[in-house]
Amino acid sequence: MKHRVLIIMSDRQAADLLGESLRREGDFEHTIVGQADTGLDQIGEKAFDCVVIDGRRAAGDALEVVAKVKEKWRHLPVVFLVDGEATRIALSALQHGAYLCVVQDGAYVVSFLRCVREALAKNETARTIDRLARGVFIGRAFEKQILNEAVDGCLESRGRLCLLEGEAGVGKTSLAKQVDAYAAGRDLRVVWARCHQREGAPPYWLWMQILRAALQDSSVDDLRDDLGSGWRAVAQVLPEIAERLSEQPNTSSAAPEPAQILLFDAVTSFLINSARRRPTLIVLDDVHWADRSSLLLLEYLGRELANASLVVLCAFRDGDLLGNEPAAKAIAQLRRYGRMLRLQGLTEGETRELLAAVSHQKVPATFAQALYENTGGNPFFIEEILQLLIEEGVLFHDGVRWTARANPEQMPIPRSTSEILKRRIAPVSADCRRALAIGAVVGRQFSVDAVAHLSGEASERICELLDRAAEAGLIARVRGPVRDFVFSQALVRSFLYDELRTSVRAELHRRFGEYLEVIYAGEIDAHVALLAHHFLRTSDTGSQAKAHRYALRAAAQASVLPAHEDAARHFETALKAMAPGVDAPQRLEVLLQASESWWRAGDTKRARELAMLAVETARVLRSPDGLARAALAHAGLLQGFGVVVFEEDVVRILEEALDGLEERDSGLRARLMGRLAEELTFSNQGARRQALARQALEMARRSGDAMVLALVLRNMHWALWTPEEVNGRLQLADELVHLAVASRDPSMEFEGHLF
Repeated sequence: MKHRVLIIMSDRQAADLLGESLRREGDFEHTIVGQADTGLDQIGEKAFDCVVIDGRRAAGDALEVVAKVKEKWRHLPVVFLVDGEATRIALSALQHGAYLCVVQDGAYVVSFLRCVREALAKNETARTIDRLARGVFIGRAFEKQILNEAVDGCLESRGRLCLLEGEAGVGKTSLAKQVDAYAAGRDLRVVWARCHQREGAPPYWLWMQILRAALQDSSVDDLRDDLGSGWRAVAQVLPEIAERLSEQPNTSSAAPEPAQILLFDAVTSFLINSARRRPTLIVLDDVHWADRSSLLLLEYLGRELANASLVVLCAFRDGDLLGNEPAAKAIAQLRRYGRMLRLQGLTEGETRELLAAVSHQKVPATFAQALYENTGGNPFFIEEILQLLIEEGVLFHDGVRWTARANPEQMPIPRSTSEILKRRIAPVSADCRRALAIGAVVGRQFSVDAVAHLSGEASERICELLDRAAEAGLIARVRGPVRDFVFSQALVRSFLYDELRTSVRAELHRRFGEYLEVIYAGEIDAHVALLAHHFLRTSDTGSQAKAHRYALRAAAQASVLPAHEDAARHFETALKAMAPGVDAPQRLEVLLQASESWWRAGDTKRARELAMLAVETARVLRSPDGLARAALAHAGLLQGFGVVVFEEDVVRILEEALDGLEERDSGLRARLMGRLAEELTFSNQGARRQALARQALEMARRSGDAMVLALVLRNMHWALWTPEEVNGRLQLADELVHLAVASRDPSMEFEGHLF
C-alpha cells in the first residue's frame, strides 16, 4: 500500500524535487498544488496520508493553512518546511501540531524524507491507540443476528426480553451498541440505563433513567394517555411526572402505601403504551449491580412483552452474580421467559481479525496466538495489551508498517488482569494517579470539582491531570455542560480504589460525604442513600452516626415508594453503622423494621434471622413489649404463613412473649393470641386454638384500634378453619374488607375478598 502525500508549495522547482524524492522511495504517491485553497479542496476530495506545507515564504499564510488543516482533519499529519533561523515560526507550527522539517543551507531532501516517515509513524500510532480506545467490533455474527431479529419482531408487536451475559470486557456493551445502531436505523426509539458499582443509588434507579427519557420524549397529551390512571403510582418513582402533568402529587405522610404490584403494573403499562406510538429498544447495562426493586420490576415487565412493540436487552456479568443473591435470583427468573445469549471470548481467528482491523495490516500468526492464549480472546484485554505494548515501545510503527522489537515468545505480555491494569496506569504521573484514585472513591462517574475539593488542588490543575488520563484511555469526558468524567472500565476504577490504603479510603469517603452535605444542602432527601453509602465507609464514630441517620431516612423513602427490598437493605446499613451493644432499644427498633421489610419483600429466611436477633435483644433488655413485637416479627407477617407447617420454635417464642405481658387488654396481647391461634391451625390443640382466637377477637374489638382488629381478623380465617365455621368466616371476611376500604389499604382488601 502506497502513502498519498499532498505538497502545498508555490515554488514549483522545489516541489518537483521533493516529489521526485518521494517517488524514488517506491512507497509514496504525491500531488503538487501551488495554492492553499486548491490544496484544502484536494484534501476534502481525496484521502491523503500526509500534507507538506512550505513555511519559508509567506509564513503567516502558511501557518493559517496548517491551522485550517488540523482543525478540519485532526489526525492528518502536517510536515512544515521552515528555515533554521525562523524560531518563532517554528514554535507556532509546533503549537498547531505540525512536524518540523528544518532547512539548513538549502539541503533538506534527506531530512524531509525522514520527517515524512516519522510523521506517518507517529500518526499511525495515534490513530491505532484511538481505534483501541473506541473499540473495534469483530465477530458475534450469531448473537447480532438474534438481537436484530428481536428488533424486527418489535416492529410487528412481538416484544422480547433478551439477556446478554459474559465476563468483564468480553464485548457485551459493544454488541449492545451494534444493536442500538441497527434499531435506530429501523426508526426505533433507543433508551439506555446503566447501573453503577458501589453507589448509593435510590430504589428503581434503572427505571428512573428509562422513565425520565420517556418523559422528555413525550408530549403532555401522550403522557396522559399512556399513563392513564396509573400516573400517581409511576410518580412515586419519578415525581417529575406529576409536575409535567400539572398534577399535585400526594405527599401526605398519611397517604396509603401503594401495593408494589400496582406500581409494577403502572410502569409496565406506561412503557408498553408508549412503545405503541413508537417501537422501543431499552438497553439495561451492568444489570448485576441493579438494586433489588429494579430487578423485581424487570421481572414483571419481562413477562408482559409478548404482544408489545418493546424489546428489552439486559447485559450483565455472570461472575458478579456469585455472592449477589438478589441479582442471581432475578436473572434465574428472567432466564425462564427471556432469550439468553452468552458471549465467550473471540476465537483465535477472530483475534487475528481484531489485530488486523486495529493495525491495518496482516499480523504474524505467532503473535496473534500468544495474545489469544494469554487473554482467552477477551477483546478488552487484547486491546489493553496492545495499547500497553505500543506505549512501552515494544510495538512501534516505522512509517511503513507495525514492527516488534522482540519475537512474540519474548514479548513482555502481561499474564493477569492486575498486571495489565498496573502497567496501563504506570505511565501517568503520580499526581494524575492520585486524582484518579480520588475519583474512584467518588464513583464510576465523578466531577472535576469533587476531585479538586478532596485533593486540595485547583480545579484547573485537576482538569489538566484528568485530561491526560483521558488521553491515556483510562477515563472519558461525559458529554454535556458539566465537567464530569467516567472510568472507561469498571475494572480500572476497582483497581485504583483497592490500591488505596484503608485509612486513606475512609478519610476520603468522610470528606466526600461532608462535601455532598454542603452542595446538596437544599435537596438532601434526594441523596440520603448516597450519603449513607459514603459515611458507612468511614472509621470515626461521628460519621458512622451520620451513616445510621441517613440510612434510616433512605429506608423510610424506599418503604413509601414502595421498594421493600431496598428499604430492608437500608435498614441493614443502619444496623452496620451502629456500634455493638450501644443503644440496644434503638437497635431493637431497627431490627424489627428490617425484618418487616424483608417479610414484605418475600425473603422469609432473612426476615426471620433478623427477627430472632430482635428476640434476643428484647430478652437482654427485659422488655415484654419488645419481646412481643419481636415474637410477632419472628412468626411472620405473611397471611397464612403459620398454617403451612406446625413450627414449635415459633409457638414457643409466641408463648414466651404472651406469658411476659401483663394479663390486661392491649393491642399487643390481642395480636399475640391471634397469631398463636393461627400457628396452631394444624396442631392437635383445636380447643385451645379456637379459645385463643375468640379471646383475641374480643380483645381487639375492645381496643378500638382498627389496625389491630384487621390483623386479628386475618388470623381468624385460619384459626376457625372448620366446616361449621364457614358462615362465621364469611362474616369476618366481610368485616375485614370494610375495614380495608375505610383505611384505603388495597392489600388488606384483596385478602378479605380472598377469604
